[in-house]
Amino acid sequence: MRKLIEIILSFFKMFKREKEEIFMINWNDPKCKISKHFTVHEATFLPSWRIYHLPSDEEKVEIVKLAKVMDKLRDKLNKPFIVHCWMRPKKVNCQESTRHGQDYNVFVGSRSTKSGHIFGQAVDFHVSGMSGTNGCNLAREEIKPELEKLDIRMEDIQGGWVHIDTKPVGHARFFKP
Repeated sequence: MRKLIEIILSFFKMFKREKEEIFMINWNDPKCKISKHFTVHEATFLPSWRIYHLPSDEEKVEIVKLAKVMDKLRDKLNKPFIVHCWMRPKKVNCQESTRHGQDYNVFVGSRSTKSGHIFGQAVDFHVSGMSGTNGCNLAREEIKPELEKLDIRMEDIQGGWVHIDTKPVGHARFFKP
């Protein structure tokens, strides 16, 4: 019983620390770091509309969680990552824009209602010096051995980007979308 109480208390301390972390980030400053290597800009910029999405508290937690994983991958590959797409919110939060409240995910052509991008749980990127289909295939091969250890998934695609996410594992960590 004592061990169970210790585990529960440890969980609550970890959750409290994560909540405190997200409130220390200035989500209105695109240059503000959300982790060792990544910024608010990379996580919240919606390039097709050239605006920033102000994430909900739940999205912030997911963004920071994913950024920490991305930091570990970036350190392993020892090369910068160029983010293509992180957030694709169903309801954009950008009060000063005419796009406020609109569905960015649908706008960019996605029909998925469960995409990790909607919730801040997914990111598409390429590794500096490893661009294009061949470069991204090499990057995927370097990342693949880390999937289980980092508790992430990665799309098995042939394309000019790498997709990773922190969604729960269904049938496989390396999956066809």
